[in-house]
Amino acid sequence: MSQGDSGRRKLVRDIAVLGLGGSLVGLLSIEPGAKLIGSVWGDTNIFPPTGNVGIGTTFPGYALQIVSGTTGPLTAQSSPPGSAPNSFIVENLTPGNSKSQFTFKANGVNRWSFGNDAEGSGNQNFFIYDEIAASIRLFVDSGGKIGVGTTNPQHTIDVVGDVGQTASAGGLVKAAALVNGNASIIRSFNKLPGGNGPTVSQPLGLGTYEVNFGVNVAQRFFLATLLSSNSTDPGGAADGQILVSTRDGNSNAVFVRTNDTTGTSTNRSFYLMIF
Repeated sequence: MSQGDSGRRKLVRDIAVLGLGGSLVGLLSIEPGAKLIGSVWGDTNIFPPTGNVGIGTTFPGYALQIVSGTTGPLTAQSSPPGSAPNSFIVENLTPGNSKSQFTFKANGVNRWSFGNDAEGSGNQNFFIYDEIAASIRLFVDSGGKIGVGTTNPQHTIDVVGDVGQTASAGGLVKAAALVNGNASIIRSFNKLPGGNGPTVSQPLGLGTYEVNFGVNVAQRFFLATLLSSNSTDPGGAADGQILVSTRDGNSNAVFVRTNDTTGTSTNRSFYLMIF
């Protein structure tokens, strides 16, 4: 081996990198066959060989801290483009710590977190955590069961608490009322645009009811059903008749009349639905 080759093997080149468009200043020491040693830093980035790495900040407070300098999104792209799906992997390598998660802040306060933790068997569960309420809002166990309000779902979807449905403008039933024979509403909802109530009165005496929805229903479809008078009978001709029509002089209201089997008006409980 020549003296020149030997000299090149031992040579340490100190390269002072200055400028490069005004964005990079640093000192790199490179030895043939060795790793890059030293630091690279710029106006907003720092990549030291040890310590914290900063992108968008030269004073990172974490192992990796990314600070966006714009209002645009933080993105990741596979290399080369299109060769594989974009991905961002979070892995916790701290011994004894079985949780990896992202946390979102708003005005300096932790607001939401999502991530995964391990069961005793090592299987991973996913969660969405409300930092302010200190509660898991959504939980998916390693078997795929989803829990809302519970971290121990026993079914494909397990909900602890009420489950409701709000009719939308494109929904089928826009309003409904369950009314007893004394013209009292047992249960109702009204999702007609601009509507309220409903309210019920008996303007014409026995078996005749006016249901007012507080909004024009003259061009709507109606469906009324008698409640059976016999707990073992789902209802039929023996229960009499129920008639429904729009209210002349009040486009916000519907008339309902309940009859017995002879056609005589009598107070009966009924359902009324508006479409």
